[in-house]
Amino acid sequence: MKLKHFTIFVIVFFLAFSAGFVFANGNDDQSNSAVSENEMNEYTNPEEQSLKETAPYAVEDTVRVIVELKEKPGLTQMDEKQLSYSEADEATKKQLQNKLINRQQYTLDEMEKQQISFQLQHQFSTVFYGFSGDIKYGDIDKLENIPKVKAVHIANTYDVSDEIIPMHYSPDLIQHIKQWEDEGSSGQGMIVNAIGTKQPIENDIQNEKVLRHATIQTTTLFESDSTIYADEVVAAMDGAVMKGTDLIQLNIGIPMRNYVFADDPEQQATSLAVEHGIGVAVSSIHDDALEPYKKWRVGIFIYEGVEELDFAGPFEVFSVASYQTTMFDAPQEDKPFEVVTISKDGNGITTHNGLAITPNYSMENTPDLDILIVPGGVIEPIFYDEDISKWIGEQSKKVDILSSVCNGAFLIAKHGVLNDRTATTHWQVISVFRAYFPDVEVLENVKFVDEGDVVTSAGISAGLDMSFHLLQRLTGKEVAAQAATFMEYDIELE
Repeated sequence: MKLKHFTIFVIVFFLAFSAGFVFANGNDDQSNSAVSENEMNEYTNPEEQSLKETAPYAVEDTVRVIVELKEKPGLTQMDEKQLSYSEADEATKKQLQNKLINRQQYTLDEMEKQQISFQLQHQFSTVFYGFSGDIKYGDIDKLENIPKVKAVHIANTYDVSDEIIPMHYSPDLIQHIKQWEDEGSSGQGMIVNAIGTKQPIENDIQNEKVLRHATIQTTTLFESDSTIYADEVVAAMDGAVMKGTDLIQLNIGIPMRNYVFADDPEQQATSLAVEHGIGVAVSSIHDDALEPYKKWRVGIFIYEGVEELDFAGPFEVFSVASYQTTMFDAPQEDKPFEVVTISKDGNGITTHNGLAITPNYSMENTPDLDILIVPGGVIEPIFYDEDISKWIGEQSKKVDILSSVCNGAFLIAKHGVLNDRTATTHWQVISVFRAYFPDVEVLENVKFVDEGDVVTSAGISAGLDMSFHLLQRLTGKEVAAQAATFMEYDIELE
């Protein structure tokens, strides 16, 4: 039976090239931070905003929060003492846990002194340090200002799903299973902790030969409720690591999009666990899991002198996007987009900087497109090419979305599609564009302009931002975030 619209993925920090299921070496010196570029300045970092500015709550609303404290969690503290947490005895682990939990009392006492009403839910010490509880939204600012508080996170929620999500559908888990099979492993001495729904996860795990003799422990999160908070996930992971778990399988229902941002406590817990050699397999489902995949065909018109990044940037964004794990070998049926290139006659072209490209189609045999992207470059020759102009004009009436990158805006504007609308183009040609197309309102200092059926971007790299915007608009924030993470592209999605 074909797997439905499932997402089965595994996280190290975010998805890297091999992504998926990973056993990491705790000694690996890997940087997880992305370098922000000056050209990204118009995007606001949500961490720099007050929670009150970003969440739709009234001051009297009760919300579940996860309070992250400044002290380091147990795994990190053991590292700093050059001690192995996995090799420590139960008494040492328990002693460390008690010490860290007791130190949280200072913050709880301070909250009481400041008359912050708080219903404590969970306390964490091993893979994440802090506690969770219910609080009036209006009191969050006071809580954030207590000295030992590092951050206050409004807890994500996960909804239970009746769909069974087998572990073995994870492409990367398959690779590791093969490795274990080659090593002759059968799970002897391995502890697997299955966290999440009440599905028969134990059978799923034991069906894998390499895990057949593993000790399987389960933690059911959706016992009586159809929705859980992220603090329950963190608490379950904290307990699993305390028990010496080798592999955690998280089956946390929907939506997966809540499990992809680096600062989320559940993501931090996953990252730290993996850094210490604990495998973490995260199985989840999209909100529209029972709906068929939506597909789009994206055509990118290329020509002699086209600017490389103008077309290659959007090509990459739409090509790597996947309804499942964003990775090199994601199957085509899991991809929202089929991306094709088109030239005037189907023959190869040479880009502005000398790259030779062979297109998929000519203008004459181009299949039906949903989206047409017209990149910029050396456009003077084709601006006056009647055949190309006619073809772009015809496509503009057929496609759902017509878009341009850089000075490619000239090539679509001549057909009147931007008249009495707003648009943008490369900063260097804005004055020329205004002279050619006085009926178009040109916006400056923006990455892109979305007019619904026509989307234009500023110069060169701005085509990436426009593409991620379209990706999010069409498939949702989750798919766009996965693609950005995979590409290591630093962008704040709306």
